[in-house]
Amino acid sequence: MLPFLKPTSKHISILLILIITATVLKFQPWQNAEQDGALINWDVTSYYAYLPATFIEDDLSLQFVEKDSSYYWDNHRYWPQEAPNGAKVIKTTMGLSILYAPFFALGHQYAQIQDDESRGFSSTYEFFLVLSSLFYMIIGVFCLRKFLLYFYNDLTVAITLATIYLGTNLFYYETIEPILSHGYNFALISSLLLLTVKWHQKPSWKFTSMIGLVVGLIILI
Repeated sequence: MLPFLKPTSKHISILLILIITATVLKFQPWQNAEQDGALINWDVTSYYAYLPATFIEDDLSLQFVEKDSSYYWDNHRYWPQEAPNGAKVIKTTMGLSILYAPFFALGHQYAQIQDDESRGFSSTYEFFLVLSSLFYMIIGVFCLRKFLLYFYNDLTVAITLATIYLGTNLFYYETIEPILSHGYNFALISSLLLLTVKWHQKPSWKFTSMIGLVVGLIILI
């Protein structure tokens, strides 16, 4: 086989990133924002709620949902649960909100420039959340490849990456419902595998701290 036709794990990784990105751009799942099929809906509503509640509504106690119940309750935008003390709480932890946060900030700034009054649930916000999914997907590809190369030859790693990304439901969760937890956890667990190998090679506070951060995020998600 000619050298330039020989598939390598690096080439496959780049190809996977391009395929998934092209698929997302083709389907544009953020176009259904604020209607049936919105990305910020059902489970994602609770994962994401910390961000608009804190930075747009300025009320993490969620009292504001009672002031406009038709907008919030009827459209599944906040689903607070009642704690034993009567306070309203978001029933999921804030792990995904932490990962969404940098992209939410970018989306919020862009929405303000565009005079977007949607309070955090428009296609602008969903688009930037989809970018976050693509960003963490790239981290997942990179970390899984690096981890596997410690144990297997490059061709085996290339086949494994292609099989995992194109032959499992990971492809669906990276393209059709990209801001659910699956792709983010995949990236974190791939990072944890790589960091664990690096820690065993050279134990240090640097890798210990990074492992602690990643494990903490996995638990929160």
